[in-house]
Amino acid sequence: MKKSLGATLGLICLSSLANAAPPSSQAYSIDQTRYFATPEIEQAERTQRIAEVSTFPAPAPRDPQALYNYLHNADQLTAQLQRHSVYLDLRASRDLDDQADADADGR
Repeated sequence: MKKSLGATLGLICLSSLANAAPPSSQAYSIDQTRYFATPEIEQAERTQRIAEVSTFPAPAPRDPQALYNYLHNADQLTAQLQRHSVYLDLRASRDLDDQADADADGR
């Protein structure tokens, strides 16, 4: 009895696997608005970040607290710029003919 029940359950499992549809190839999409609401907003913010980089003081301060603040600000600015870079890479990869996004990422 146990063998026939096990065999029956095994056959049911195998038949359900054989009849199962192959995994569908779903199209995945990244929501670009999670980065910036519009390309115009991204461009305006990128312009501001580039201006911040150009005015960022070159020599690091020697005072420990000032150095900590300097490094913290540099880290925040780097993270913000990386966000722009990823967004531009994403936009350029979605439209290979759009050279403007690829060029903007090179700045």
